[in-house]
Amino acid sequence: MSRQIERAPWYESMTLAIVAMVAAAAAAVAFAYTKHESRKHFMELQKLSRERDALNVEWSQLQLEQGTHAAHSEIEKKAKGPLALKSPEAGDVFLIGDDGDYRFVGLEPAAEGTSAAATPAGDAQ
Repeated sequence: MSRQIERAPWYESMTLAIVAMVAAAAAAVAFAYTKHESRKHFMELQKLSRERDALNVEWSQLQLEQGTHAAHSEIEKKAKGPLALKSPEAGDVFLIGDDGDYRFVGLEPAAEGTSAAATPAGDAQ
């Protein structure tokens, strides 16, 4: 005959309580980790959204700039084509400042005995 050891009635309930506490602690740690990962991914999403928005703004500006350049080339074609316009000579270019003063930015008109390309621009008022 084999003798069975009788356990106290509190032993089984205590074991069950310990298992339940360990499971609850594990669930709490898993929940905290999941919440942390969720916040981390959300912050990354926000960063990428800001980067996307900045790139969209830059793309829009580049498209606008491209349209501007295309418009300039169309204007230049029309100016040189049917209107037969040409760029000003170097001696005909002046820069007008905010104060109303102007200065010569092209090459000085050629003095007798020198070439216009060899004479640097100076101030004229």
